[in-house]
Amino acid sequence: MDKSESRKANRTLPKLSGMPEIRRRKVQRNIPMLLEDHEGGSMDKERLKRFIKWKINKETDLEIIQKQKESISKTTASYNGEHTSGGRVIQDSEAEKLVRILDQYKNAEKIIANEIAAEEIEIKRNIDRIEKDIYQAILKKKYIQGKPLEEIADEIGYTYKHTCRLHGYALNEWEKL
Repeated sequence: MDKSESRKANRTLPKLSGMPEIRRRKVQRNIPMLLEDHEGGSMDKERLKRFIKWKINKETDLEIIQKQKESISKTTASYNGEHTSGGRVIQDSEAEKLVRILDQYKNAEKIIANEIAAEEIEIKRNIDRIEKDIYQAILKKKYIQGKPLEEIADEIGYTYKHTCRLHGYALNEWEKL
């Protein structure tokens, strides 16, 4: 990715100024990851593999954001005008900062969920272009639903070995797109 693409990707990053720096970098780490594929339209096998890893990272980010939101919500609820153990009243400006941070987490959560949905829609659309239904089913179960091939084999009623073979054929069809 050259500098102009990097700048373009950075413009779409959520503003997470209230988050600790390490967490902010973690949330933002994979946002430009698939940009190259969108622009080039390449449908190679590696894209599907990257998508699985990217989706897992995004879902992990969502879980972390949810935990942070819950923690902040508990903090704002418990300190809303009450005295702390030291006898100091929490100031409104501190509560406002917490609310702003909570809003930033909510915004980041929406952005990440939308990114996952957009990627899944594009992957599904391309899988649907494959002619054989069994190939479509295997690719959707593997790359959209995240199921292992053993589980897919049980679901479609084939042996694991034959399912692996069909998966390979399906990936070959994917690359032809």
